Amino acid sequence: MILEEVLVDYRKKGLAIPAFNIDCFATFQALEELLLETKTPIIAQLSPSQLEFIKPERLFALAKLLDDRNLPIFLNIDHGRDLDLLKKAVDLGFDMVHFDGSKLTPENNLKLTKALVSYAHQNGVMVEIEIDHIKKIGEKLSPDSFTNPDLAQKFMEETDADLLAVSVGNTHGVDMNGDHPEIIDFDLLETIKQSIPDSFLTMHGGSSINPEDLKKTLQRGVVKININTDLRLAFRSHLETALHSNKTIKAYHLLSSPIQAVKSKMKEKLELFS
Repeated sequence: MILEEVLVDYRKKGLAIPAFNIDCFATFQALEELLLETKTPIIAQLSPSQLEFIKPERLFALAKLLDDRNLPIFLNIDHGRDLDLLKKAVDLGFDMVHFDGSKLTPENNLKLTKALVSYAHQNGVMVEIEIDHIKKIGEKLSPDSFTNPDLAQKFMEETDADLLAVSVGNTHGVDMNGDHPEIIDFDLLETIKQSIPDSFLTMHGGSSINPEDLKKTLQRGVVKININTDLRLAFRSHLETALHSNKTIKAYHLLSSPIQAVKSKMKEKLELFS
């Protein structure tokens, strides 16, 4: 199965593939169990901090075992800022990489993106780019920080990148009170879609957006939604319960409940998106 073909199909059908960050090997086990159960496409990805713990080579080796069983798993580097590291992931055989140049000047972002896209496409790897820094929850949002459709069009046309991480009111993280304070600018999202109709749009911060609002983004070109914090919260809460209610010193006993909780949260997202 080829990732680009899945995304083309999903865009036509108004679906999105969930991209789950792999915080630890227990998280990957939850993903593996879900794939075995549903056989529905999923992206497993590593952010810079997770890269130091899991290592791209280890995730690739684990994913290869699933791929050999014809399970639809794809790999991505999330928010990569080091081009050498992203090229290493390309060489390993990752399906896509995300270059986050949002903190660079537009000129530098454009220059480095072009170089990466050229290298990745020579190896059949897709590239996601970010031109507007997507804030964390609690940080002040303003339209100035949202994606400019004209700039998005310029970047996608000049770099030939495949996916664009949009900033339209979405934020990383979650409100610990369980609220969904994000107000997604659906009109802006629709305008971005119209300005780059051949590009794939991605939504970061999927944990903190109201599920009904997430579903609305699928009709406006979003084909990939990132989920990270929701998985961490599910893991931690169930691990705390296991530690306080179980006298065992066996790690696999303590991790059983957290793994199932993460799997359940992943399944919830999978059913919502695709």
